[in-house]
Amino acid sequence: MLSKYLGFDILDKTKRKDLIILQMIRKIKMFNYLSEQTIITIKNKMKKYKFKSGNEIVNDVNKPINSFWLITKGKIKITKNKNELIREVESICSFGENYIFNRGINKKITATAIDKVTGYCL
Repeated sequence: MLSKYLGFDILDKTKRKDLIILQMIRKIKMFNYLSEQTIITIKNKMKKYKFKSGNEIVNDVNKPINSFWLITKGKIKITKNKNELIREVESICSFGENYIFNRGINKKITATAIDKVTGYCL
């Protein structure tokens, strides 16, 4: 169990957030076969970002997506060619998973915050 690995029974706020992120990564289909240690390594390599409404998270439509994102708070829209809506997603979602295993993926998108967004990037 991840909480046992992290060494706590009664969770403080930071450790509780870490555990939630670890559980979110575990739920992503392509990661659910990974060991707990590998999931922890992935989480520790992710960097936290915050965006205001209207800020672009991924914005270079001339280049393939080059990162994996885990959105923990807020709502985003994902478009291609800057205006063709692919989907809108709310917190507890991810995109760019295929990049980790296939760096040659040719998916060119823009992800834009619809409201305040907190996300983690790998």
